[in-house]
Amino acid sequence: MRSGSCLLLTALLATRSWAGPPEPGPDPDEFETLVTVQPSSDEGVSVGRVTRDQIARSGADSVAGVLELQPAIHATTGSRGERILTLRGFEQREVVVLVDGSPAYIPYEGQVDLGMIPPSLVDHITVIKGPGSVLYGPGGLGGAVNIITRRPGRGPLLELAAGTGRASAYGLQALHAYRLGRLAYTIHGGLEQRDGFPLSSRFEAGPGENGVLRSNSQRRMANLGARMALTLSERHELESGITFVDGDRGIPPSTLERAAQFWRFTTWRGLNITLGHRGRYLSRSALEIDEMLYATLFDNLLDSYDDASFTTQLLPRSFSSWYRDRIFGGRVRVRHRMERTPWGPTALRLWASAQQELHHKDLDGEASPTFSRTIVTVAPEAELFIGERWRALAAFQLDVELPRGADLEHQLGLGPLASVRFDPCSQVLLRVTSARRTRFPTLKERFSEADGFRLANPQLQPENAWHVGLEAEWRPRAWLAANVALFDAEVERLIERVHIGSGLSQLQNTGSARFLGAELSLRVVPWRWLEGRAGYGWLHARRKQVETDDELEYRPAHKLSLSLLLRPRRWVDLSGMLRVVGPQPFIHPLSGAAGTLGSFAVVDLRLALRPRPWVEVQLVARNLLDANYQTEVGFPDPGLQLWVGLTLRAESGALHSW
Repeated sequence: MRSGSCLLLTALLATRSWAGPPEPGPDPDEFETLVTVQPSSDEGVSVGRVTRDQIARSGADSVAGVLELQPAIHATTGSRGERILTLRGFEQREVVVLVDGSPAYIPYEGQVDLGMIPPSLVDHITVIKGPGSVLYGPGGLGGAVNIITRRPGRGPLLELAAGTGRASAYGLQALHAYRLGRLAYTIHGGLEQRDGFPLSSRFEAGPGENGVLRSNSQRRMANLGARMALTLSERHELESGITFVDGDRGIPPSTLERAAQFWRFTTWRGLNITLGHRGRYLSRSALEIDEMLYATLFDNLLDSYDDASFTTQLLPRSFSSWYRDRIFGGRVRVRHRMERTPWGPTALRLWASAQQELHHKDLDGEASPTFSRTIVTVAPEAELFIGERWRALAAFQLDVELPRGADLEHQLGLGPLASVRFDPCSQVLLRVTSARRTRFPTLKERFSEADGFRLANPQLQPENAWHVGLEAEWRPRAWLAANVALFDAEVERLIERVHIGSGLSQLQNTGSARFLGAELSLRVVPWRWLEGRAGYGWLHARRKQVETDDELEYRPAHKLSLSLLLRPRRWVDLSGMLRVVGPQPFIHPLSGAAGTLGSFAVVDLRLALRPRPWVEVQLVARNLLDANYQTEVGFPDPGLQLWVGLTLRAESGALHSW
């Protein structure tokens, strides 16, 4: 009966039999090997994977630009010029961001500017929306983003890329990958420079903007990275990696401010180092263990100048502030599969980690106290394979925060998770998941005094969120896949700013919020030369127990994403992306009045020509329609940007997958 129902569903669609190019299977070396709650394919709605090919086709100039093409993710640029994301309504500090499985956020703020991470460093990105798994470490109130850099020994022997665009913009990138016996390595690096980004021709010039290049939007960046893997035996290998980003950038001022700010990150540095081991034990690889030590270091110098010349710091409002943030930690993952149990195979998994976070600030040469804390996480997980149709998952995550200071209390986070998956047939997957998540307040939320305008609150309590999700996947043909997800997240002890009088405010656990929504995605490959993807996200983000102005700011209720890839010949690719973002509420930073930003649509286009196998020419147009829009009130986004690039690639016959 079940088979008949599935055949009836499948027959409702066209019966084209050509099987398009298969989706890449799971990579046995990647971090998400131990993550279990995934769709039957490696792409879906609640678990999404952005491949290297998709990253290149997007034409984006940063990891943030790649991620915001997803309907569940919305990016904004605010008062410090950072590209910050929300995922299903959750702010970036409420989402775990990882690079190669290690934390990649500034401990003081709980987030990092993803606009400073070049996509050329990235092999692929995995996005976990909601409570997909407990195996990503602490802090994932709303999900996780894992950025995997270029893999050891994988890729061309040598790849050189160069490009140029408006406003004296240019970019240079190089990659070398090779495998020599038991040793595999990849080395990459690059430079990027721009005098600023262009505003839309529809932008109306004002006192602080000339309407051509955005004021103080210049950027310079250099990156360097390497990964190395050493195979010790058939069952054991070592892997180490290092990624370094160094740059400086301006901070465009708000168009609403009466007095302009002249701020720059004179230095913006990030360093990530990892050292790990993977091993398989017992017969038939029934037990797998991997360990990793990591260090993430950020050194940022924020300068405030007297005027637009950016040369003097004589006025009282000028300052020079160093922010030094560190994360040191390690984690162990264990996986064991038991084949002989009464109900079928059972997979047991465990995540255990400990990390220390530190923040130190020097303001005009005067050192402030060092804030630090330690977070310990233990997360066991069991998955039962019941017959051919059913899977049941039970997991539990325990987070312990140990803050520095005799007057600060230790805090606990408890996170149970349960999920059931049912495959009525090979074309259909159904899953329901329920979980609880915890996020400890950041060091900034607890201790920042905002230049004397905020009262610190070291006793802030953690935020909690209860999640319920339902997902369905339908693959009636190899060339067609459809997904739908419904989700509801109830946030307790929401941290928000409260005015306490005398011009002061304080962050407090004020109440609760609700994120209710739905996502749909569709992938169609009717012919080898044509691929289409569509995604739509609806979000109802509201504060609870508030009579008026209960909408949460900068969370659009509607977002539509469309992408199309044409390959009429082997030597030509034409890809286009459309993002339509609906209205979003905001609070005016000066008057405190509620308002709404209008809808906007952005079209990106990329043409790649390969006259020879070893050469590729790219033409990229971002915001092709030159739309005038802003993602945060007072901060206009770039207008039309044109980019011309050239890539030279040399392959090696000795290079093979590892």
